[in-house]
Amino acid sequence: YNQKLLENYPKSEELTFRLSRNHMISGNRYEARKYYNKLIKLQRLNKIKNNENGLIFFVSMPRSGTGYISRSLEEGLNLANLNSFYGFKDSWFPQHAVFPFPEYLSNENLFDMHNGIVTSHATATELNLWSIDHITDRLIINLRDPRQSIISWAHYMNYLRSTGNYGALIEYQIPDGYFFLSLNDQIQWQIDNYFLKVNIDWINNWIIANDSKDFLSEILFMNYELLSDNPNKYFNKILDFYSIPYKNFSYPQKPAFQHSTHMRKGQKDEWKEILNSNQKKQINDHITDKMFNIFNWSRE
Repeated sequence: YNQKLLENYPKSEELTFRLSRNHMISGNRYEARKYYNKLIKLQRLNKIKNNENGLIFFVSMPRSGTGYISRSLEEGLNLANLNSFYGFKDSWFPQHAVFPFPEYLSNENLFDMHNGIVTSHATATELNLWSIDHITDRLIINLRDPRQSIISWAHYMNYLRSTGNYGALIEYQIPDGYFFLSLNDQIQWQIDNYFLKVNIDWINNWIIANDSKDFLSEILFMNYELLSDNPNKYFNKILDFYSIPYKNFSYPQKPAFQHSTHMRKGQKDEWKEILNSNQKKQINDHITDKMFNIFNWSRE
C-alpha cells in the first residue's frame, strides 16, 4: 500500500513525512530515517525551484579556514546563521562536538527546511550521523593537510594563552608546563599526545561515513589547499553542490592574515620547513594512503 502511494505521489512532502512517522511507530528506525532523509531531498528540490538556497551544512576540521569560509558563505549568500537553532555544541572537542537530535521531530506537523547555514566541527559519531540525516540531505566536510594543521594548532594554543582563554586551554587538554616548551617541542607534544590522533581520526571517520550505506546524506569533501590555490574554484564547487547560481554569490576578498592572531598566516605547506624529518615521518605514518589519494596531498 505504501509503495502504491509513493508511485502515485512521488514528490509529495506530506506523504513522505507520514511514511517516515509510520515506520517509526512500527519500530523501524532505519526505514524512518530513510524516508525522512528523502523528505529533506524533496524539500531541497522545491527550494531550488523557488530560487532559494535551502540549508547549507558546513562541517570543518579546526584550523582549516572554518571561520573565513563560513563567514564568506553566510555573507556572500545573505544566509541566516542557524547554529543556535540546531543547538550544536563544540565544547570538549572532539568527544562532545555534537548535534542534538532535532526537537521538531517530536511534533506531528511537517517541518520545512530553513534557508541558512550551520557551521560546526562535528565528529562522525553514530549519534551525530543519525541527527545529521534528519537535518540535511547534503553537507560539506572541510579539512586541511594534518602536517600543516598541527602547526597552525600549536600556534593557536599560544594565541588562546595570550588572550586568556581559560576554558579552551582546559578543554584541549594542555598539560602544566606546556607553554614553557619551545614551539618545536609543543608541536611534538601535539603529535605524541593529542592533536595528530584527533585530526586523523576526525578525517578518517568522515571517510568511513561517506562510504557507509547507512549514512544517507551526500558529502562534498573540500580541502584548504584548494582554497589557498584557487578561492573562486573552491567556492564554485560548493555552489554547484547546492545548485546555487554563481551570480547569487558575492565572492569574498582574500583574508587579512596577521601574526599572533586567530588568522596567523594561512599557508598550505609551511610544514615542509617547520617540521623536522622525524616529525614528518611520524605524521606521514598516520596519514592513510586513501587520504593521500582523496585529498591529493604530497608525501614529501
